[in-house]
Amino acid sequence: MEDESMKSSPILSVVIVLVLGVLSLGFTGCEDKEAQAEVARLEDELATVRQEITRERARVEAANEQLQEVRKELNALKIERRSVDNRLRIAERAVEQYKKREESAKMTKEREPSRQEKLDAGKEAAGGNLGALVEIKGDVNAGKGFVVEADEKTWIYFSPTILIGNSKLEVTLGGQGKLEKFGAFELAKDAGLARLEVQDEVAAKMSVGDASTLASGSAVFGITEDGSLSEGRFYGEEGTTFKADSRLAQNPLGTPVFHGETGELIGVLLESGTVERELWPQQWRGSGVGRQEVCRLDRAIAWETSSISGFLEESKALEEADRLTRLVTAFATVRPLEGGLSFDGTVGGAQTAREVLAGFKDQSAVRSLMDLDVWLKEKGARASEKDREKKIQKVYEDMVRVSKRNTATLEGKKFSTYFAASAARSLEWRKAAEEKLTAIVRGLEE
Repeated sequence: MEDESMKSSPILSVVIVLVLGVLSLGFTGCEDKEAQAEVARLEDELATVRQEITRERARVEAANEQLQEVRKELNALKIERRSVDNRLRIAERAVEQYKKREESAKMTKEREPSRQEKLDAGKEAAGGNLGALVEIKGDVNAGKGFVVEADEKTWIYFSPTILIGNSKLEVTLGGQGKLEKFGAFELAKDAGLARLEVQDEVAAKMSVGDASTLASGSAVFGITEDGSLSEGRFYGEEGTTFKADSRLAQNPLGTPVFHGETGELIGVLLESGTVERELWPQQWRGSGVGRQEVCRLDRAIAWETSSISGFLEESKALEEADRLTRLVTAFATVRPLEGGLSFDGTVGGAQTAREVLAGFKDQSAVRSLMDLDVWLKEKGARASEKDREKKIQKVYEDMVRVSKRNTATLEGKKFSTYFAASAARSLEWRKAAEEKLTAIVRGLEE
């Protein structure tokens, strides 16, 4: 670009003429003053031209620099243009995909079944699990359970209360008959739930589904006593449990609960952990409050390995301990008088001490107490006060020793998580009864 500028410059033409003139003068050899003056003039003009050429060159270089900057800006604009075009294409694709999704959602919504259709489908799916229901029969108690595929094994899930009091069990799977091969027995650490491994070949099995889509008021299905489906309502969750309406509470404990729309297994109906266990038989089960509680199965359950025999031993140990506590409580209610014992004090609500003691007539401590009553009536008035109190004190102290030996055994026994709270409660009852009985002995000593 610089060469072309020079070619088009008139200053360059003048320079060429001046140079040629100087050369011609040199060749003729003219040395006169006029020639020297002309040479001087030409030299001045040449210096001027050189200055102009220098300025022209600087101008051209500046123009080249500006041109380079323009080219850089142009390249940057081209890059920005490509980036904008790319973003535009991405946005256009996103808009197109959004339109497709909207259209698909619209079509799906148009094809979506009605609520009743969903319930019918859920009920049909839940009904397909009825073949996995199990009947558990013992010589004292009976109940229901169901077969579940979980943790890479086949299990029967049920309420462990079915086992209490039984010395033998028979397990029957609907549609298949009696099951005979069993493995591990486990108890849930945070719920009144048990499971027994089945080693027989079983065709009908349930699998745990997802309850996360349930909303308050959603339909759920349970199993009635006759093995048919009943519809209820889900009303929220509290930790490891669901709350359902009273219609599910009419179903047997240990029966499954299904999602109303998918028909998937989501829980098992159990007694509420809030049911207060009481010492006296008529209050033992309460009124069934809390039977609406559904233990949710779509979660990680911590299981404790046990054995059915061990479970029954723990249950029997607590039953016997509480039975002895009732005796100690009744004993502490009996008041020794000069003419006999007073059995009219009440325990456990409306029961008198006499009524409670009648159930322990073969217990040596009770026989001693009854013998004491006879002795007081026949000879108590004639005996000295010291002999009378000594005889009474011995009978009561014997009862205290029997109780404390059993208390020590109870305290030293390790109970499973399922019975731990009950064992602690039993100890509370026992120690309270012993304090009352010990207070009578101390009074006789004074």
